[in-house]
Amino acid sequence: MEIQLGIVGPVSFAEETQSLVHELLASQRPNGWDNQLKNEPGLAIIYERKLRLLQGGDSGEPGFDVIAHLGGTLDNVYTYANTGMEVRAGWNIPTDFGDALIRPAGDTNAPVNALDPRLSGKNGFGLYVFSSVSGRVVLRDIFLDGNTFTDSHSVDKKYFVADVAAGVSLVIHHVKLSYAQVLRTKEFKGQPDNHSFGSITISFSWRLRFAEELNGLISIKSYNTNHSTDGSGSTERRKIMFDLIKKTILTSVGLAAMTKDKVEELVKALMEKGEITENEGEELIDDLLKKSEQARKDLEIKVEDTVQKVLKKMDVATKKEIARLEKKVRNLEKKKASGNKTSMS
Repeated sequence: MEIQLGIVGPVSFAEETQSLVHELLASQRPNGWDNQLKNEPGLAIIYERKLRLLQGGDSGEPGFDVIAHLGGTLDNVYTYANTGMEVRAGWNIPTDFGDALIRPAGDTNAPVNALDPRLSGKNGFGLYVFSSVSGRVVLRDIFLDGNTFTDSHSVDKKYFVADVAAGVSLVIHHVKLSYAQVLRTKEFKGQPDNHSFGSITISFSWRLRFAEELNGLISIKSYNTNHSTDGSGSTERRKIMFDLIKKTILTSVGLAAMTKDKVEELVKALMEKGEITENEGEELIDDLLKKSEQARKDLEIKVEDTVQKVLKKMDVATKKEIARLEKKVRNLEKKKASGNKTSMS
């Protein structure tokens, strides 16, 4: 879900921006600004659902995936419904939801888990090709229909528009560089040709490392990406993972009962799900084993104290008290025996 705010018309400085870029590139002076739309604020409410239909190959290996999307937007700038699909194949494909295209909700570069080559700390190189197709049914396009509340220039739009794209992406550690060539069908009646354009996208993903104590039992390092917000709910997923760990192994008794095999089995499952990286897994195993040993010692002390309290309440003698009593009895017996010998003599 996205909400976009903006403005069209002269106060957007679109004419000045395009003219500056053309001047810097020594390109032809842009024309047509005499027919520019009048000033109008824009509010866009955009929804798009992405689903990974197929996936093959593991992290750091050749692989492929197929990603579908379905959504739409409702506002005074654009109103349409869209659907499409993207296919990617190559080496060490990121765990995001496809490559960014120039359209609302088109930015899908954000990694969704720690297995992404931009976050894993290992296998930080990826190279793959991609191809996508997308179609939309257009009910409104302010750049073709004109201003919403005032008279302006307009053309007769086409109600169905399709995009076909192909490109290549390179991942080097935290950086992803993508190039796509896009072919777009005619958007209005009288348009002489289909529109073809290229798109270059550079994205940088970083992670914020933080440590926090969970119930005073274990410190876990977790990572969060701040490049963009995606539909994966990564913050909620991390919270769910923490809650799961707390409920299953991070109680005093549960942690004390954890063997090395159990710890390694748990951490392996978390790594396979992409919740933690391999480095985090190794640190987690060491931390869990240390905490498990300390928990066992603490548990023994608690058990012994509890038993002593119970025995005291039951007025039952302890082993030490019995030993002291036996010693007193032996001393009395010795004194008695010594007294008998004195009287006889």
